[in-house]
Amino acid sequence: ISAVLAGLGGALAAISIGHIDPEMSYWTTSGEFVFIGILAGTGSVLAPFLGAIIFETIRSFAYEYSPNTWQMALGTTMLLVIMFLPGGLWSLFTRMRKAA
Repeated sequence: ISAVLAGLGGALAAISIGHIDPEMSYWTTSGEFVFIGILAGTGSVLAPFLGAIIFETIRSFAYEYSPNTWQMALGTTMLLVIMFLPGGLWSLFTRMRKAA
């Protein structure tokens, strides 16, 4: 199932982008998905979408203001989430829902 979904994702990427670049298979690309999963948590189907939006926002601003050390901003964010929100950012929504 995983291989089929990966192949389908690659085919959709090729169709939407128009080409395939070898850099797309570099290990940091899969690391981004792990980062998004840790950042958002697994509390809901919507959590990865939240994580992807926040990841891209942090990466964009960090790269704009500190192009040589933007990875450090992402790493710091990941450490803070792991330390203070072990369930990911989605756990904030579940806490607010339980409190209400």
